[in-house]
Amino acid sequence: MASREIQAIPCISEVENLPTSYVFNTPGENNIPSDGEPHKIPIAFETLKADFEYSSAPRLKQYAYLQGKVKNSTEYPFIAGDINVFFGNNFVGTSAINTVIPSEKFDVSLGIDEGIKITRQKMKDLVENGKRIKRTYGYKITVKNLKKTKEILTVNEQYPVTRNDKIKIKLVSPKFDDEKLEYGIKEKANGLIEWKMELGPQEKKEMELEYILEYPGGVSVTGL
Repeated sequence: MASREIQAIPCISEVENLPTSYVFNTPGENNIPSDGEPHKIPIAFETLKADFEYSSAPRLKQYAYLQGKVKNSTEYPFIAGDINVFFGNNFVGTSAINTVIPSEKFDVSLGIDEGIKITRQKMKDLVENGKRIKRTYGYKITVKNLKKTKEILTVNEQYPVTRNDKIKIKLVSPKFDDEKLEYGIKEKANGLIEWKMELGPQEKKEMELEYILEYPGGVSVTGL
């Protein structure tokens, strides 16, 4: 897992932990104009360690999104609200966090990284007609790490699920790994499939998704 440091808000405020709240006592004087507009004053400056991973949902967008997994290693909470996100000296965008208590972990989205290339291709779309219609769908997802460093990537795909007893869905591929393994292929709820992998520098991997749909003629099927 890639690990780096990110700058956050040495502590300059005393923090008082009350039963239902935290009080930040900032030293010195702070002049706040009485103009009815919001103003900011510094509470603390900290350096936090972040681990970085990528995630993707190629069915929706064929991009890899970089996420920083950060632990609040301070002795005070981060209050819920909007945040400005920087990666190095570059402004990435705005986001929001819930209240993060000391020792709690939280995620920060850092946007799309073109250094991980992802494609999704339809390989099968077969129809067999009869009393029951049988449709076979197949997809190939290809990922390549163009970077000089090893990276961690999670790819999420989904196959249809049904609540209609007349419609049968069989997953052909992939086959699932032991749920206890950190890396591998896992099945989540509602037809969600997760591939979690390590990608070496310039390494390419391919994944397959194939399923069969059967239903009586005359039944309308949507949402594929």
